[in-house]
Amino acid sequence: GSDWKLMLTLIYFSKMFDIELCPLPFSLEEMFGFISCRFTGYPASVQEQALLWLHVLSELDIIVPLQLLISMFSDGVNSVKELANQRKARANDQPGNLTARRVTFICACFH
Repeated sequence: GSDWKLMLTLIYFSKMFDIELCPLPFSLEEMFGFISCRFTGYPASVQEQALLWLHVLSELDIIVPLQLLISMFSDGVNSVKELANQRKARANDQPGNLTARRVTFICACFH
């Protein structure tokens, strides 16, 4: 019953995500795009969801090429860094920030 259905589902997913067995004309980037897109420009919480998808695929014995994984993780690290830098910049631009006010005052004095 259910074991047979699970086995068929596993076979279906394996074939669907195997670039050589899949009848659809997708590249690796397109095939795993639903995951990789979540590592670029998104916060860590969204990236964590993408990691859960990668975990599910690995549990189903679906192979994600190492180079694609490295690219995804690199994009993720860079995005988290960029978002952190943006938060710092916004915090420095807040009206209550004394450092920002001092710099503004000093710049205004010399113009």
